Amino acid sequence: MTKTFKPSEFSNLNEAPQSFQIISHYYLETAERLLELIDGDKPRSSGHVFSIIILSVTSIESHLHETIAILDKILVLNGCQKIETIVVEGMKIKFQSTMEKVKALFKFYEIETDFPNSKLYKDISALIDLRNEIIHYRPDFDSYIEYPARLKYIYDLGLTDTMNSPWTTNFNTLKLAKWSVLIANQFNEKISQLTKLPYAISEAKKAILQYKAIIKKL
Repeated sequence: MTKTFKPSEFSNLNEAPQSFQIISHYYLETAERLLELIDGDKPRSSGHVFSIIILSVTSIESHLHETIAILDKILVLNGCQKIETIVVEGMKIKFQSTMEKVKALFKFYEIETDFPNSKLYKDISALIDLRNEIIHYRPDFDSYIEYPARLKYIYDLGLTDTMNSPWTTNFNTLKLAKWSVLIANQFNEKISQLTKLPYAISEAKKAILQYKAIIKKL
């Protein structure tokens, strides 16, 4: 359970406000603004590229978590188990990787069971790997032209440069920044179309009717 605290100003409140705020779109809006900023100059690279990539992935993960949280609220109100508490391979979905949560969500709706084999799924997974390499970057002064293995998928897409340089130089391209924003938009739109959330909660209740049958297949 996530540790929390209650501000002293709220000490007399017995219940939290029955509302929520969606924030995932903020990250993607910022990424798009940065992209517009550097796209106007048509540079080969920019110091904003990696920031755009990080913001794009943040939007993907935030949107996914918001969607599951809203679905879980609906499930509880209908006497069903939360998606985040489903156990897959000995671990609750809540503690699984982003891609495992994506697979669980699609399986919950019994739709596109081959999604893990789709190009969009592979693109998202590769984009998350790139984000992780960026934020955990550690310079290698001895083997600077040997790149992390999990970046090969993106390299093979032809979105990088091919100079005799470290991966942080060759992956710092406008094309890659545009691709990251595109993939984030495609994923968030696909999740919204699938769940009808967060703006059409009533539509999501249709999935609850099949929930008990679906849960047995996870």
